[in-house]
Amino acid sequence: MRRIYTLDFQFDHSPEELWPLIIDTARLNEATGFPRHTVTQTARPDGSVERIARGKFGPFASEWEDFPWEWEENKKISHIRRFRKGIFKTITAQIEVTPEGEGSRWYGELGMESSNLTGTLFLLFGGGDVMIRNYRKFLAAIVPYRLDNGPLPSELASDKVSAAVRTRLTQMVSDIEGGPYGHNLARPLAEFIATGSDIDTNHIRPLVLAGQWGAEPRKVIELCLEAVRVGLLGMRWDLICPRCRGGEGALPDLESLPDGVHCPSCNIDYQRNFSANVELSFHAAPAIRAINSDANFCLMSPSNTPHVILQKILEPGESAELEIDIAPGAYNLRTLEPGGEVEVDYQGGGFPEVIAGDGNMRTGEQGTFGKVALRNDSKKRLTLLIEHCEWLDNILTADKVSTLQAFRELCGNQVLRAGDDAAIEHITLVFSDLRGSTALYNRIGDGPAYHLVREHFAFMAAEVRDHNGAIIKTIGDAVMAAFGEPGDTVAAMLSIQSHIATFNDAQEEEETLVIKLGGHAGRTIAVNLNGRLDYFGTTVNLAARLQQESEGGDIVLSDALAGDPAVKEITENQPLETGAAEMKGFDEPIAYIRLRSPS
Repeated sequence: MRRIYTLDFQFDHSPEELWPLIIDTARLNEATGFPRHTVTQTARPDGSVERIARGKFGPFASEWEDFPWEWEENKKISHIRRFRKGIFKTITAQIEVTPEGEGSRWYGELGMESSNLTGTLFLLFGGGDVMIRNYRKFLAAIVPYRLDNGPLPSELASDKVSAAVRTRLTQMVSDIEGGPYGHNLARPLAEFIATGSDIDTNHIRPLVLAGQWGAEPRKVIELCLEAVRVGLLGMRWDLICPRCRGGEGALPDLESLPDGVHCPSCNIDYQRNFSANVELSFHAAPAIRAINSDANFCLMSPSNTPHVILQKILEPGESAELEIDIAPGAYNLRTLEPGGEVEVDYQGGGFPEVIAGDGNMRTGEQGTFGKVALRNDSKKRLTLLIEHCEWLDNILTADKVSTLQAFRELCGNQVLRAGDDAAIEHITLVFSDLRGSTALYNRIGDGPAYHLVREHFAFMAAEVRDHNGAIIKTIGDAVMAAFGEPGDTVAAMLSIQSHIATFNDAQEEEETLVIKLGGHAGRTIAVNLNGRLDYFGTTVNLAARLQQESEGGDIVLSDALAGDPAVKEITENQPLETGAAEMKGFDEPIAYIRLRSPS
C-alpha cells in the first residue's frame, strides 16, 4: 500500500527567506516524528559510499539505504529512503517553494509505501496522518518565530531537563554572571540548553548563536568558555572536511587532535589546518542533558552543506536540465563521490553545462539563463553538485579562539602535544615594552616599581581583551599579544596609547609609564611551550624587532600589517611616518610605518 500526504502553505515570505527552513530536514524530521537513527558508511570499490541507516518506527526496527538529498536552491528538495528491513518499502519526500503574490507557496509531498501487513495497518490507522499533523504544527510555529521575530512558541519550549537539573542551572547562571564573562547571556544559554532541540544542543556554534541572539560574537564565545568551566557545556574539536564541510574528530582537547582524518561521507583523507578546518564547538554537558551524539535525524541534510546550491543524482548516461537562478561568482563543480573538480568564474548569462566523466569533471557549452544542464558521462551513478567556493564563515577556528583572552584564562590546558606544531596561516602579533623601566626601578625601588608594572599588565590585558585579543605571555616588563584580525590589533594599539595617560593619573606613584608598541601580521607556527599555547617563527621575531623601533607613545607597524584594508581604514586620518631599519636576524632593512600621535 502507498499513501501520498500533501502539505500546502502560504507564507508572507520570499522563497529565499524560507529556504533555510526548508533545507533544515533534520529538525523537520525530529518534529514530524521520524526516528533518530545511526548510519553506517561503507566505501565501495568504485570510491562511492553506501549509507545504511538503522532506527525504529515505534517498536518496529528498520533498516534502509539513505540516499543523498537532491535540491535546487530556493526552488525544491527531494529525497528517497529504500528499506531493507521494517514495515516500509520506500519513503519519499519533496518540497517545492514558489513565489506567489507578495509571498510564497510551500508545497510538500510525503510518500509512504508499506512492505507488509503491519506497515499497511500503520497507514490505514492514521500513522502517517499523525506525522503530517506534527509537521503542520511545527511549521506553523517555527516560521513566525524564525522569520517574524515572534515569541518562542510553547511547542518549541518544553523542558527537557529534570527539576533537579533546573535547580543546578539556576546556580550555574549565578556563577557565570558573577564573573567577567557572563554578559547577561547566561540565562538565555541555560534556557537554550533546557528547552532546545537535541539537534541544537548537541552542536553549538557560538558564532551562529551570536547571530541568532543579536549579540557580539566575542561575548558569546566567552560565555560558552565560561559555561564549560561551570559544567553547563562541554567542548569539542573537529577537523572540518573540505568537501562536505562536516566535522570529524569530536575530541575534547587539542592535544588529542590528529594531523589528519578520514571523512567517511566523502571517502577522502585530509590534513589539519588550524586556520581553516580545526573548529571549536560546544554541546550540552552530559550531566545536564544526555544526548546520543552517535544518532541523528538526517545525516545528509542539505542544511549541513548550505554552500551547495544544486545537487542532483544521475544514472550513467543520464542528463537533466534544472531551473535555478545562479548569482555571479566563483563556483566549484564536482561530484559527491571522489573525483575531479572544476572551478568556474561565473559572470552571468547562461551557466555552462556541467559534465561528469569517469574521475573527471568538465564544462560544456553555455546554457540558457535561469537553467543548468547536467550530464553524467561516466559508467556509474553519480551525484553532481555546484557549490560556492567561499569557506565557512560561521565556525570558530583554532587560530581565532586561541587569540582570545578568555580562552587563555579559562582553557590554559588546551595545548598541542609536546613536540607537535601547527601552521597558522595568518595572525597578528604585538610586542610592548616600557621605556626607561630600569631607571624606574632605581627611582622608586623594586617593590613599588614591581607593583606598578603588574598594574600595567592588567591595563594591557583589559585593552587587548576588549579588542578581541589575548596576552600570550609577559617577558620582564614586556607583553606579547595575539589577535585574529589586523583591524582589532591596530585599534587595540591606538587605544593603549590613548588611555595610558588615564592609567598613569590613577596610580599612587607619581610616575609616567611610556609604552612602546610594535606589530606585524603573517604566518606562524603554534607550539606547546612550557604547557602553554605559544607561537614561533619569523612573524614573531619581526614583531619583537619592530617594538624596538618604537620610541614610546607611538606605534610601529610592518608594511604587511599597515597595508591591511581594515588597518588602512583606521589609520587613514592619522599622521603617518615611513621608515626602514636594520633589524637583528634579517638580511635586508625592514620598512615600517610609525603613528607618532594617534588620536
